[in-house]
Amino acid sequence: AKLRHTIKRSRAKLLEQGGRMEFITEMADVARGVAAYTQVYGKSWKRPEPVADFILEAARAYARRGWLRLGLAWLNDQPIAAQLWWTTPYKACIYKLAYDEAHKALSPGTLLGAAMFERAFTMDRVSEIDYLVGDDPYKSKWMSHRRERWRLCAYDPFTLRGSTGLVRRQLRGLRDRFEAR
Repeated sequence: AKLRHTIKRSRAKLLEQGGRMEFITEMADVARGVAAYTQVYGKSWKRPEPVADFILEAARAYARRGWLRLGLAWLNDQPIAAQLWWTTPYKACIYKLAYDEAHKALSPGTLLGAAMFERAFTMDRVSEIDYLVGDDPYKSKWMSHRRERWRLCAYDPFTLRGSTGLVRRQLRGLRDRFEAR
């Protein structure tokens, strides 16, 4: 109920100020859409992508297959929120999302998310939407349940390949713990 109220209130405020939503699915619009996405991402709290052209190439690959769902929230011709999804015949996957923190009061990420969910269910007719990885608190507001994913790595330490893999895995673990501090 709280989320529905936020969406209703914020949608009216955004529309009143000249806001709009756009959904990019076609290859012809990918470069423009990714430029807007990159602009929003740069004004968000998120760290920059480690590979500069990754999002552009991913969007192109999704568009070629008909899977691309790049949602943008605009305010006075400036992008203020962006979400990169891909949709297959029964499932939509939410890959990346961000919003411009200067417009946080308008809840642009929430509004865009609501529009993307609505589109996925009504137009794409998916039966499942997946946030993929991460356990961020906001995700529980949108999902009916969560699934845990575990990764199991096994190495045979008595072979060169296995012992090399084991050492690399342990070094990655140490590096991750060091970086977390």
